[in-house]
Amino acid sequence: MISYLKNKKERPLNCFFVYQAGRLQCLNGAYLSKIDSVLFSLIIESKIPPKDKEVSIENVLVNEKLREVVQRRGQEKFSLKVKENYNWHCCFPGCDINDKNFLVGAHIDRWADNVEKRGNISNGLCLCCIHDRAFELGYFSIDDEYKVILNKGKDINNSLLFQKSVKPFKNQMIKLGNILPDIESLQAHRLRNGIFGGY
Repeated sequence: MISYLKNKKERPLNCFFVYQAGRLQCLNGAYLSKIDSVLFSLIIESKIPPKDKEVSIENVLVNEKLREVVQRRGQEKFSLKVKENYNWHCCFPGCDINDKNFLVGAHIDRWADNVEKRGNISNGLCLCCIHDRAFELGYFSIDDEYKVILNKGKDINNSLLFQKSVKPFKNQMIKLGNILPDIESLQAHRLRNGIFGGY
C-alpha cells in the first residue's frame, strides 16, 4: 500500500489512506469513492481473507464475503421528507410514536416495483417500526378513503402484536400529512398483498 501511494502521481479521489511523514495513515471519516484495480487488490488482500472464513457460534455457521451492493440514491432524503410530511409521527391511528429513532419513511408502492414514484412524497407513509413491518408484510393496507383495512387472507389472529397494535384500528382513518397518500400506490399495495376487501 505504501509503495502504491508513494509512486502515485496524483492522489486517488477520496482515498482513505495517505502516505505522510514516512508512514501510512488512515484519514478519519474519509471514504473511498473511486478506486483503480491496483488499489482494490491491495485493499482486498490486506482486509479480507482470500477464502471464506467460517466460524461456529452456537452451531450456526457464519462467513464473510465481499459483495457489490447497489445503493438506493435519494432514499435517505425521501425518508426524511416523508417523516416531515407527517410531522414526525406514525400515521397509523392510535399510535403515538414520534421518536425519530423508531420512525420509517416507508414506500407504499415499493422501490423495486415503481421507478416513477420512487422519490414521490405521496408514495410514502411515516410509520413506526411495528406498523411499517405490518404494512410491508400485508397485515393491513389503506383504502381510497385512507382507512385501515385488514388482510383477511393472512393467518394472523394468533399474533398478540396484531391483536393489540393493528386489529383494533380496522376502518379508522390514518393521520394525514400535508401531501396525501397516492391512491394508485395504495391500490398497488392492496393488489400486491391480495387485499381485495378487508375484514
